[in-house]
Amino acid sequence: MRFDTIIIGGGLAGLICGIRLAGHNQRCAIVSSGRSSMYSFSGSFDLLGNVSNEESLYSLSDSLLQLVNENKKHPYSKIGLSRFETLIGEFHTILNRLGIPTKGNARENHFRLTPMGTLRPAWLSADCVAASPLADQLPWKKVAVCNLQGFMDFPHQLLAKQLLSSGVDATIHSLDLRFLDAIGQNSTEMRSVSIARLLEKQENLEELANALNRIAKGHDALLLPAVLYSAEGKAFEKLRNMVLDTELFMLPTMPPSVIGLEIESALIAEFKRLGGAFFGGDSVLKGEIQSDKVHHINTANHGDIAMLADNYVLATGSFFNKGLVATHNSVYEPVFGCDVAYLPNREDWYTNNLFERQEYLGFGVETTTDFKTLSGGKPVENLYAIGAVLSDYNPVEEGSGAGVALLTALCVANHILKL
Repeated sequence: MRFDTIIIGGGLAGLICGIRLAGHNQRCAIVSSGRSSMYSFSGSFDLLGNVSNEESLYSLSDSLLQLVNENKKHPYSKIGLSRFETLIGEFHTILNRLGIPTKGNARENHFRLTPMGTLRPAWLSADCVAASPLADQLPWKKVAVCNLQGFMDFPHQLLAKQLLSSGVDATIHSLDLRFLDAIGQNSTEMRSVSIARLLEKQENLEELANALNRIAKGHDALLLPAVLYSAEGKAFEKLRNMVLDTELFMLPTMPPSVIGLEIESALIAEFKRLGGAFFGGDSVLKGEIQSDKVHHINTANHGDIAMLADNYVLATGSFFNKGLVATHNSVYEPVFGCDVAYLPNREDWYTNNLFERQEYLGFGVETTTDFKTLSGGKPVENLYAIGAVLSDYNPVEEGSGAGVALLTALCVANHILKL
């Protein structure tokens, strides 16, 4: 099988890269082995959230400038700040085309409300997500924290307690809804995606709306677990229009993320609509490099049938997605054997304090300034790396995971397209 570009990995980075390429008439394939990070998506995209001073926490332009000056190997440094506005505009174009409403901008962070009742910086959030323009204050005086009776994946009591301690008058409400009887007897079925499917039915949505309207009076906002579809004008927007005189927002739950799965499904559908070939449930077993170029790859589902392309993009993620593999004393990239940056002493990889910097999160594939991978210290001319598989950045410490995934994906796509 022959393509212009083959992308290995079907997460956020791989899909955005594929959509950009397929939208410019590239014959493009994505090989995806399974669940991506969208399975646990919070509802918000981060660009840069954790910086050394409070002023930069608000100003993304200032904090980005500080970061690239301090770390010349960072993916953002390789992209170059001059390209950010264009690349961010390209991502907004994709979201708008898919009808996915968001709030936020690339000039300053806003702050999404977590299920723990804390506020975390975010660049873009789905329009349904509860958020504040301030890092230490919510925009409401009185809120109703609502959960569905029997739903265990949303810590509504802990959320309300934290809100009360921060000066917000928070009341707790457990909604006893008849339509949940069908799944309520089995805790394994009482999950966010199961509830979301039930809420696609108009009569069930009306029952939920009636329950919320009985609570709404006197509250500035109603907070729900994310158990409704939010994109493409589905159940959440309908419910929001049915709840009277009170703002309605959702907060993330334990995985699976309804918001993340819906956005991921919309991206896959868009890639296919543009002519892309999506090979889900398949994995790349090996890639053959000859004369500093990838010649072909072989996948589990296609056996001896090689897949060939002019260019290849490695979007396999980090350790969780097995894009990187750790042994007792080394870290390697399993498909092509690309050069990986990591610390030689295992004792330096991590600290027992989970709240301190974990060095292993900065390990990853080494690349040139245009994200071509290195093998034996030499660039592989037609193999690029994007997203979480990259080295020299720490997505958790920096709050930069989604931004690196999206911007490196678009940057590499534009490089392949020679734009």
